[in-house]
Amino acid sequence: KQITIYDITAEENVMHMIQVRAYAVDGLFSNPESHSFSIVPLAPSINSVDLNVTLVSEQLSLEWNGLFTSSSPLYYEVSIGTQMGSSSIRKWITVQETENNKIQITDTSLTPSKEYFVSLSGITFAGVSNSVNYMITGDEAVKLVE
Repeated sequence: KQITIYDITAEENVMHMIQVRAYAVDGLFSNPESHSFSIVPLAPSINSVDLNVTLVSEQLSLEWNGLFTSSSPLYYEVSIGTQMGSSSIRKWITVQETENNKIQITDTSLTPSKEYFVSLSGITFAGVSNSVNYMITGDEAVKLVE
């Protein structure tokens, strides 16, 4: 069974409800069928903006503003490892979107002389994401091309 509805205005990132029932010529109608749907926006686009990094002693500070663009509100997930794609230091820390997106991570295994790999994902309301990866040494972050 399929229904096509034309000329509908539905907002992105909002859960919509639809209810349908069959109607017979003799005046009888079926029980309503209810379903929810949302308009899923595209994945966030990645802008050419630097990730600001500070690694002092055992504290890593990551700051980004305008790194991702989306029509949907975003939240972010950060993972840190000693190899590309690894989360051996920290697994997927969730950060809510703020005006100046920043996260500080304190871990005794962090030292400024080592290389670390950071994956930062921008995630929409609908769960659609895009990620950027960086290699960090000291206070320098180099964006890795995939």
